[in-house]
Amino acid sequence: MDTLTTPAVQTTLQLAGAHQIVLTPGAAGDELHIRSTRTGQALLTVSVSADGVSVRVAGASVIIEAGETLRLQARQLVLSALQELVVESGGTADLRIAGDLTMAAAAQSLLATEGDVSLRANDDVRLDGERIRLNCD
Repeated sequence: MDTLTTPAVQTTLQLAGAHQIVLTPGAAGDELHIRSTRTGQALLTVSVSADGVSVRVAGASVIIEAGETLRLQARQLVLSALQELVVESGGTADLRIAGDLTMAAAAQSLLATEGDVSLRANDDVRLDGERIRLNCD
């Protein structure tokens, strides 16, 4: 049975504010945009293709808020900040890595504001520095 197809037609819905919803169907996939009518910038883009769904959010500030749990799961997760990356917790934090962990920075500082710093290794502990100072302020 043959299926008739209609040509892809872009549909635009003007919203009450300075925004519009634009739906663009296409052979490679469909896209839904929420755009600013002032700047033309796509603030939210949802793309659906044979590869799956992708969501892109643009803005000077983007907030994702969950009342309980926010879970991000992927084969590879990349966080990238052009200037500063801040990770905060009002409670405890736990970082568990099944493989190796490498940290590199121009300078590093580890500070325990209350309590001890504990360092344990299953094997050797190596300290390599130009000078190693113990109990110095």
